[in-house]
Amino acid sequence: LQKYDLKKSDVLSAYFSAWKALTSYRDDVIAQGEKIIEDARIQEISFGSYEGMMYTREKSEIPDENFGYFFTNPERYQPTGGGETLEELLARERAFWQELIAIDEYKDSTILVSTHGAALSGLLSVIKRNPIEKFWDCGLHKNCGISIIEVKDKKAEVLQEAIVFYEEKTVAWD
Repeated sequence: LQKYDLKKSDVLSAYFSAWKALTSYRDDVIAQGEKIIEDARIQEISFGSYEGMMYTREKSEIPDENFGYFFTNPERYQPTGGGETLEELLARERAFWQELIAIDEYKDSTILVSTHGAALSGLLSVIKRNPIEKFWDCGLHKNCGISIIEVKDKKAEVLQEAIVFYEEKTVAWD
């Protein structure tokens, strides 16, 4: 974050999905005294009964042969097993984003939002007003990747996307 002149003390508030695994990460990135907010609207998409199953290009534990549409043709993705649709994910991400940018206290402040792969792509899709066909527009972000969004007059601009501070690059699904 030094490259972007950001320090722990610059962060006014930090939003995290309500997920236990982020607890130690939260403690590492946030200086004491900052407002830490857990928000379920930015948690990862639910895969229902497929939760925790492995899926890669080469191998899948998921029995649904159409599950790959999630990555390759998101407009055709239809969850089974009680999973969440992309439309449902985008609706909660949109509600989160609209509420966030309406908070006057945050004007001219740095706010950290930490979430997961599909949730992050959903949030960026909302910010960029992308259709579902462009859900994975920037590919799947690598772990600890960041995007920098600037909001002026309640209008957002993506300044940088999928920045990582290690050698691996973002992988596209096509």
